Amino acid sequence: MTINEIAGIEILAGLGGHQNTVYRVLDGQRTRVLRVTDARHRSLEDLKAVHLLMGDLADLTDLVHGPVPFPSGESVISLTHDGRPHHATLSPYFSGDPIAVDTQNGAQVFGRILVELHRAMHDLTSVYELSALPPAGGGQVLIHGDFNPSNVLVSGQGTAIIDFENACYASVPYELGNTIYMVLFDFRHDIETFITSGLKDGFIRGYRSIEYVNPEAIRACFDRRVFLLKGWLEDYESAPLVISSADDVWKRELTDFVLGHEKGNFDAIWSD
Repeated sequence: MTINEIAGIEILAGLGGHQNTVYRVLDGQRTRVLRVTDARHRSLEDLKAVHLLMGDLADLTDLVHGPVPFPSGESVISLTHDGRPHHATLSPYFSGDPIAVDTQNGAQVFGRILVELHRAMHDLTSVYELSALPPAGGGQVLIHGDFNPSNVLVSGQGTAIIDFENACYASVPYELGNTIYMVLFDFRHDIETFITSGLKDGFIRGYRSIEYVNPEAIRACFDRRVFLLKGWLEDYESAPLVISSADDVWKRELTDFVLGHEKGNFDAIWSD
């Protein structure tokens, strides 16, 4: 079966995607998001666990919209895409834009949204069989794992957090350090703007305005995240699919980012 052969689903438009291929689709009279994931990246069981997690979170916070079943009643289906085995899930379509974090105020809101998500996650009573690669050092609390501005959508309807496929058990400082790592990577060609805009300080301040977290632990986890990337680039067999299957241009960007960290190019962002 291919995406065009899914019973009851009409493909309307491609929405891009990095680790997944994402489409806007019609499910009867409702607009949905179809997310197609390479089976090498996540197994059927993995995605069913993520499906369950999102459904449980949706019962606790309006920030998360629970997934929806396919017309067949299945939560996850297997299909062939680009000649390879893939799995697909459906979720509600949320028409919003990525949250703006290019000001301290926007970054503080971003931090406070993460606190609300963490509080909902901490209220969950189930244990989820999540196989997303855990960070070095591990941890005991459930985190989003890919909390970045593109996964926080804002519109007149409200705010929605999406893409939980990297959810895992780690630590709160790791989540914050990983988020700073991802945002900084987007600014890798303009570090000065990242520093002068106060994004890092605003994000941490927003989080700490509600829940305490040790800034030194965040810095240590940021460094750990870069070291984790370095290890993957040195051993592609241990790396996530999005890195091991990347083209040479993207791998060079990742390598340059690691080298910049080793040269101390990012030290200034941690200066008070």
